[in-house]
Amino acid sequence: RVVFVNKNFSILSPGWRSDRGKAYILNGPPEYNTSYQDEMGHNYIKWIYSTGKQFIFIDRNITGDYSLFREIH
Repeated sequence: RVVFVNKNFSILSPGWRSDRGKAYILNGPPEYNTSYQDEMGHNYIKWIYSTGKQFIFIDRNITGDYSLFREIH
């Protein structure tokens, strides 16, 4: 998982330090994911797990560096 996140989520820092990287390392790949944009132009990624856990990440600066916006248990 660490190799995967370092390869796929390294934008401004190593992937394992990113919010998406930490969530992926601890929970594995999401069962379902989607992306969307709000009316302000912010991009979001939503990860959904079979356990019901969900993570919503936001790209506040439009750099591709998504930070955790909300975690739902």
